[in-house]
Amino acid sequence: MSVKELRPAILDKCNTIQALCAFNYQFTPQLKSHLDEIRSEVSAAPANRLRLLRDHLDQNIERVVDTFGCVVKPKKFADGFIASIRHSPTGTVHLSKAIVDSAYFKNFCGGHPTWKSFPPHLQLLFDFNRVDTDQIRFDFYLMEAMLYEDMALSYNAAAGSAEVINRRDKTANIEVKKHFLHLRTAVLSAYYFVEAYLNGIAFDYYYRNEPKLNDKEKKDLMEWDFQTSRRAFVNFERKVLDYQKIILGLQHPQITITSSKNLRLILGEAKELRDSIVHQSPKTDDALKVSKKVLWMLALRIGHVAEIVDAAIGVVRELNDAFGKNGMPLNWLYSRVPETGLFPPESFT
Repeated sequence: MSVKELRPAILDKCNTIQALCAFNYQFTPQLKSHLDEIRSEVSAAPANRLRLLRDHLDQNIERVVDTFGCVVKPKKFADGFIASIRHSPTGTVHLSKAIVDSAYFKNFCGGHPTWKSFPPHLQLLFDFNRVDTDQIRFDFYLMEAMLYEDMALSYNAAAGSAEVINRRDKTANIEVKKHFLHLRTAVLSAYYFVEAYLNGIAFDYYYRNEPKLNDKEKKDLMEWDFQTSRRAFVNFERKVLDYQKIILGLQHPQITITSSKNLRLILGEAKELRDSIVHQSPKTDDALKVSKKVLWMLALRIGHVAEIVDAAIGVVRELNDAFGKNGMPLNWLYSRVPETGLFPPESFT
């Protein structure tokens, strides 16, 4: 290989090492400094030095590939990662743990113990230029946790402004509107949170057990008809009940409206409140009657919402306990504090 060919090849190898290590959260300051030195040396180095650098980088690539269990060819991976970063408006990309483990690295991050505890549907953020210390801290999104935070933040805001509805001065008008906005947002987020949890559990179970599932189970878990290549939506109540039967291998669900007061509320009175917001309508069988959906929405108060957010958390915990090994870590899920009635600061960390 000529000097003219060696120089771009060495820079390419530097990019490959950086891509492999940055993706695995192990692009350290020491490694960055080392690669920067090589990059700065390439333009003026003689042929012998360039060959030494090439061989040195090849050895390092081989070591890194072995450490992380790279599934694809390292250069192909690096080129794809760098191209994705280049076309990303944020300069980052995100992938699910399932994709990382199956398509890219069998020993992601060198077998980091925390990584193994994450659910397959978790979305991890990747940055080609991210420099990490030896203390690895993953940058990720867990959608159900985000929606739980929406619920908790909205509830706290509503609880903190509850007294405003007793004011009658005109200046209180906007505060009253904000209060009811937070009430409605907390109710909706409670359902979004529970359904996101169910969808994540369903995805994880499908990912881990796809070969032994029948066509109907696959269709219900993924909400996708694999025979016709079309969406096949499953409603909220069916997810709560049918996912238990599939995952637990039972003829009847373990958590029902009979056995769980939380589920009874979520599928009963709370759902009436939720539907009055999502499907608000004045329509009745008689145009001179007041719609129940109008009455439900106008009657919404902080006491109703407190029951709903508590029930949402309770249902998720009950289901997760029932799912056992097919559940997920809920170390991010906190209840309201009895002394204050609010969600604690830990809910938002």
